[in-house]
Amino acid sequence: MNNGPSAAADLLPAEPTLDALIAALERTEVAESDPQKARTRARIANAATQLFRKQGYRKTSVDEIARAAGIYK
Repeated sequence: MNNGPSAAADLLPAEPTLDALIAALERTEVAESDPQKARTRARIANAATQLFRKQGYRKTSVDEIARAAGIYK
């Protein structure tokens, strides 16, 4: 089991600032052994960062991030 950060949320204080959210997204580990997963995570992190800056963390939904990243079920 990996004891490192598995998600950006693991790196955040209880009431994160926008800068803390963006820094956590930038520090999230991505497995280099799977390039497709790494690209997907990078797209999600980039989309989240842009939306957080544009409309704020609390006004951004996971669905909006997924749509902006081009992630579909």
